Amino acid sequence: MFSSLTTHDETTCRILQALDKKIKLHVKQTTFDEREDLAHEIKIKALKKLDKLLQEEPPCFWEFVEKL
Repeated sequence: MFSSLTTHDETTCRILQALDKKIKLHVKQTTFDEREDLAHEIKIKALKKLDKLLQEEPPCFWEFVEKL
């Protein structure tokens, strides 16, 4: 399934798949007509945030300690 995808894409797909059940659970709290739209909006927001987070380099130990 992931053979032609990059590591970044694979990670994004796996995270979205993991979030899918949670999204479906929470959109049930809205009206039936709005569920699909809301689920798409949540996935779009998650994709944007994931893209940003996966591109960032994690801080080294000393940078992390300095921020504390």
